[in-house]
Amino acid sequence: MKCSFSIFFAMLVGALTLGADTGAADAPTTQESLADEAGNRDSQQVETEEKGFVVVVDAMEDGKIVLDPPLPEDGRYPAGTKVIVNGIPDEGYEVDSVYYSVPGRWGAMYHESLEGAFSVTIDQDKNLGASFIERGKVESIDVIHNVAYAKPGNKQLKYDVYRPVAVSGKPLSGKPLSGLPMVIIIHGGGWSTNDEDIMRGLARELVKTGKLVACSVDYRWIGEGDGDQPVTTMANLIEDVFGAILHVREHADEYGGDPNRIGVTRPGGGICPHRRRL
Repeated sequence: MKCSFSIFFAMLVGALTLGADTGAADAPTTQESLADEAGNRDSQQVETEEKGFVVVVDAMEDGKIVLDPPLPEDGRYPAGTKVIVNGIPDEGYEVDSVYYSVPGRWGAMYHESLEGAFSVTIDQDKNLGASFIERGKVESIDVIHNVAYAKPGNKQLKYDVYRPVAVSGKPLSGKPLSGLPMVIIIHGGGWSTNDEDIMRGLARELVKTGKLVACSVDYRWIGEGDGDQPVTTMANLIEDVFGAILHVREHADEYGGDPNRIGVTRPGGGICPHRRRL
């Protein structure tokens, strides 16, 4: 048994030594493979940029988009091209949003502008399009887009204000809005996607009765979502939300709201309860 153990031990040491030698010999080959892969990726990227990026115009209803410069016949723009996407609604409709979409965490991720024109830089394959809404559904709502309230990192933080301009189809006789309760909407998206534009449907529903002013606010994305260093923490997001609330309160009179009657809502995102009175 003693002899057998000695032979087994010698065989084990030899196998380990052989493995170590083999690994050392393979290391340069592995490094060369990684270098080759990186080189191939760089070559493919250069080739793609030289050929340009594919742009697809989505099918649309109740309107169309016009691109400036026009999309080339091969469906590709040169890398870095800045394209103005103009939403053109049909009669009786308004622009809901102009957008581009790219692959993301949960499928296509949309980046929108709620105004008629959107400047898009072509730096990868993208889809372009627009959505439209019946004029009668929005003609009683006035929107102030992109009110800047802070810039603690790379991204400008902003919010949109939705306020009524008519009640039951009757104008407000030129009287300024004043003293309406306000609702601040914090958009969903796992704290890591989307922006304030995604909540426009809820904001419109809240405001169309003429009894409320709504503000849809944006915030930084958690982690490295905005490219900030150090990375954004949950504490930073709380700071952003409170900063937006304070900015809205300071300017409530301008929006026709009451700074002492403000509610907050957020669909999803882990806040419970979703509604709170300030």
